[in-house]
Amino acid sequence: MKKSKSTGSKAAMTALALGAAYLLRNEKSRGKLMDQLKSMGK
Repeated sequence: MKKSKSTGSKAAMTALALGAAYLLRNEKSRGKLMDQLKSMGK
């Protein structure tokens, strides 16, 4: 296994966890993000 890949995914997971914690505290930004994700999905 390559070290760089596992390190990258770990960093991504950390970023996701931080982002999730931030969004849980911020109702407004969560709504904005959900709108962006919906428009991207179309």
